[in-house]
Amino acid sequence: GVLLVSLYLECSSGLHSEFNVGLMRAVTDYLVAAGRPFILGADWQVPPDELMASQWPSALRAQVVAPSPTAVSCVGGYASSLIDYFLVSESLVPAVMGCEVIDDCFTAPHRPVEIRLSGNARSRMIQRLRGPRALPYTLPVGCARTPPDWQPVVDLAAKDASTDEAFTAWV
Repeated sequence: GVLLVSLYLECSSGLHSEFNVGLMRAVTDYLVAAGRPFILGADWQVPPDELMASQWPSALRAQVVAPSPTAVSCVGGYASSLIDYFLVSESLVPAVMGCEVIDDCFTAPHRPVEIRLSGNARSRMIQRLRGPRALPYTLPVGCARTPPDWQPVVDLAAKDASTDEAFTAWV
């Protein structure tokens, strides 16, 4: 299945405020733990290019899907902006047919934004192999073990001793 997630970031504080970073970390943890394709619709409080520059989409293996840059999703006071759009898993991006602001809806200050997906998305999907992620390198706690001494085995092998003698000498 596909996860559909909605997110509303704190107004007027940008992506890097403590509160918004905490929300984005919680969403990241949830999406990674779920391990499924997702569509994340949000009031990002920033334009799409600023979200792309944050590297958060690439960390989630997702792409920003937004209406035309000239579209307006939020009208208020003296300004209008495009701050409502989607973050879509890379595996679902080929199925995206379009994304638009619905202009004839009389809501304020935000206008709805729709995303359209192809009905035959599975036929467009291709399997892509990826290498495993690197394991963290951490040393075990405590003193390092001393490796066994192989010299007695080497000496016996040089004398053409039997395997039993070499094993007894080593143990």
